[in-house]
Amino acid sequence: VLLACLPLTMIHTLVVSASSYQLIRKVQKNNQALDELRRRDSLTGLQSRSHWQEMADQQLQRHVAGHASTLLLIDVDSFKHINDTFGHIGGDDLLRGIAQVILDTLPPGSHAGRLGGDEFAVTLPLPVSAAQDIAERIRASVAALAFLLSGSVSIGLAAPTQDCHNLRAWMELADRALYQAKADGRNRTQVAESAI
Repeated sequence: VLLACLPLTMIHTLVVSASSYQLIRKVQKNNQALDELRRRDSLTGLQSRSHWQEMADQQLQRHVAGHASTLLLIDVDSFKHINDTFGHIGGDDLLRGIAQVILDTLPPGSHAGRLGGDEFAVTLPLPVSAAQDIAERIRASVAALAFLLSGSVSIGLAAPTQDCHNLRAWMELADRALYQAKADGRNRTQVAESAI
C-alpha cells in the first residue's frame, strides 16, 4: 500500500510546490504594484508626497555631504478660478500638463512630487543658479500650455542654509520665496533671499 501510494504522494507534493511557487510569485507582483501605487500620485504620475519626502531627505543629506541641492516649490496661480471656470476636469488636465512639463524638464538625479492639491515640489542636484534656469523653463512652458490659456505657476527656490537641519526648514525657506513670487504678481520664479 505504501509503495502504491508513493507515486501519488510525490505527484501531490510537486503539484502543491508548483502551486505555492505561483502563489508566491503572484503575491510578490501584487506587493510591487502596491509599492508603486504608494510611490506615485495617481493623478499626475509624479512621486507621492510621502515618497517625495523620503527622496528629498536623502537629497538634503547629500547636500550636507557637500553636494549642491536646490528645492523648488511650485504652486498653480489662481487654481480655484481655473476649477470654477473650466471645472474640476479642466483643473485635473492642467495638473497633468504641469506634471508632464516638470518631468520633461528635470535633469537626472532630480525628484518631483505632488504635495497635494495644486502644489508640486522638486529637488534638483544643482546649485541655485542652474536650478533657477530650470525653474524658469518650467514656468515658461506651463504658461505656454495650449489647452488652458490661463494656466501659470509661481515658483520659490531655495538651497539649504546652515539653519536647514531638516526637510521642514528647507521647505519653509522655499515657501517664503514662493509667497514672495505670488506677492510680486504671480507667474514668476523667486530665489529665497538667503540663497542670493
